[in-house]
Amino acid sequence: MRLNLTTGPERYDLAPGLFIVAAPATTDVMEAAKEDPAFREAVDALGGSLDKPDPSYARRVGIAMAKAIARLVIEDWGGFEDPDGSPAPVAPDRINAALDHHVIYEKFSQVYLARWLVLDLEKNGFAPSPSGTSEGATTTAKPARESAKSARAKSTELKR
Repeated sequence: MRLNLTTGPERYDLAPGLFIVAAPATTDVMEAAKEDPAFREAVDALGGSLDKPDPSYARRVGIAMAKAIARLVIEDWGGFEDPDGSPAPVAPDRINAALDHHVIYEKFSQVYLARWLVLDLEKNGFAPSPSGTSEGATTTAKPARESAKSARAKSTELKR
């Protein structure tokens, strides 16, 4: 794991002409996102539990969490305009509106969230193997029925 020792914001390109400048998704940010009133309201509206197995529920909670994180970390952006054509200020309602566009949500998830959440996946059984690529892998091949014969001790003449 390569540690990120810079705590300042970085630029992330979301689409041609659209970018955000966002702070790192530190532990404090992730925990604050869980306590974000709009996120909690969304979770409550969906049933109030973060442990529901329903995939559509998980997707909707994921969208609410992405918006909560975005509202906390996006410090600046470019290419976003209000309906009158003027540059949109960075504000919670504008961030929500931007992430309501599927392409922007997907790119934010890919270029920003994926970078910070990859370790979250690793702790859930997807960690790199400690001793090589197959160390933690499950076996898919059937075992051999018997041992292979030993190689001949002396060389043999090639057949033509």
